[in-house]
Amino acid sequence: MKNIFCNKKIIIAVVFAMAICIRVIPQIVQNIDVNCDEAMLAINAKSIAETGKDIYGTSNPVYFEAWGAAGQSALPTYLSALLVKIFGYSLFTVRLPFIILSICSLFIVFALSKKMFGTRTAVIILALTAISPWHILQSQIALDCNMFPHILLIGVYLLYVGLEEKRNICTYFSMFFFAISMYCYGVAIFIVPLMLTIISTYELIKKKIGIKQVLICILIYVVISIPILLMFIVNYFKMDSINLLGITIQRFYYSLRETDILFFSKNIVEQFVSNVFQITKLIVIQNDKLPWNQIPGFGAIYLCSIVFAVIGLVSLIKKQNNNKTRAIIIVSWIIVSFVVGLIINDTNINRLNVIWYALIIIAGYGIALCSKKNYIKAAIAVMYAILFSLFMYKLIFCFPGEVKKSFTFSAGLVDACEYINGLNCESIVFSNEVYNTDKEFVFIKFKLDQKTNNPIDRFNILRYYGFGTSMNSCLDDYTKKITINTINDNSILEDEVYLMSTNEKNKIKNANEYEIKEFYKYCVLEKKK
Repeated sequence: MKNIFCNKKIIIAVVFAMAICIRVIPQIVQNIDVNCDEAMLAINAKSIAETGKDIYGTSNPVYFEAWGAAGQSALPTYLSALLVKIFGYSLFTVRLPFIILSICSLFIVFALSKKMFGTRTAVIILALTAISPWHILQSQIALDCNMFPHILLIGVYLLYVGLEEKRNICTYFSMFFFAISMYCYGVAIFIVPLMLTIISTYELIKKKIGIKQVLICILIYVVISIPILLMFIVNYFKMDSINLLGITIQRFYYSLRETDILFFSKNIVEQFVSNVFQITKLIVIQNDKLPWNQIPGFGAIYLCSIVFAVIGLVSLIKKQNNNKTRAIIIVSWIIVSFVVGLIINDTNINRLNVIWYALIIIAGYGIALCSKKNYIKAAIAVMYAILFSLFMYKLIFCFPGEVKKSFTFSAGLVDACEYINGLNCESIVFSNEVYNTDKEFVFIKFKLDQKTNNPIDRFNILRYYGFGTSMNSCLDDYTKKITINTINDNSILEDEVYLMSTNEKNKIKNANEYEIKEFYKYCVLEKKK
């Protein structure tokens, strides 16, 4: 028995070590392109770290205005700002909070699974989490929504320990994490209260908790959530912005992703039917055709895992008398995830990120139920080993290239700007084609290491607004002079350095006078010495 326990400890250590390496090493050795949302998060984090204000000059917002017509959650930005303050501004620093939380979540999911199902099943669930495509991919890119499932997981763990082991301090502490999860993703306003309502109602009916405990939990949750709750109230009722002790609860005058919500759809019934189909397809096929969320053929948690998840869920419900708290927490977790999929129009893997931990846990439980015989256990292990090996091959050799092609990534613009930073030149000419969308403006501002004491006029960053030369005011504090010109057919270049799209270089009549460095869809032209 002792040898078995020692072997389990070795297996656990190996899985943890492998999982950490998989999540950290690609950030160091691979050039994973920059997503426009993480570029926006980065420049806001830098601005907060340096000035205490966002890029528009708003003091400590509880929700960031970001793209003018859409927003970003606050906690990821503030955590990145803290690390920028400590370690300096870089893409790795901005992504570091997501990497750290992804690694910490492995320990939490193991601890939660061990308490729910025992060590043997917990090891299986840990291994499944460690090799999960969703869990690996979400750790690589700093999308604000990807922080939400990790914070929610910590809340679930503390709540389970508090309820099952009668430790009120853990129950109350779980409310802190449920509350701060509200600052991780906008849909938490629907998910968290509903999940807590289902669990608390069930536990009250079964007399496992009392009214006093519930009231204390509500108080903790509401007090911490007040700023973000006020933000929703201010915008729903179209009230004026509020400044509270240096914290800004602002009114957003443009769409706050209203078109993404079922209740604001033009045809609610038709959209609801579409959402039912979409969430069903997404969970079964696990393919949203977005290259940063999944690699085709593998899904979010591997396609075969859904079979084990169904087995695990059915068994969990049948055996709920063995552990009712375990059953109600996981079932409510899945229920609220489906609610999210029904409320959010045309949901995708990252928008539905709340469900994947729950599915991984019950899939691991299902695998444990099916693998009691050694030959079945070996067959399942070999199957996942093959899938994981193929996935890692795609991750290493295909993922960076596929991501670079996506319309939400820089497509080489960030690399081009980084190259320009290293050039010994006093001025740069940007082609108008390069510098004419909000995304490209943010990519450029992200990389051209500017100071943040010159707030951006929010009207100039509305979606796909043509900046022209008027945006030079936002780049006055850059060390090199920037001008913007249009590249026409048979253009003759005279300046020292140009940044343009690769298709524009073919319009240059005297291109042979320049060294041309290509970065996928963009290129830098430097006059030959």
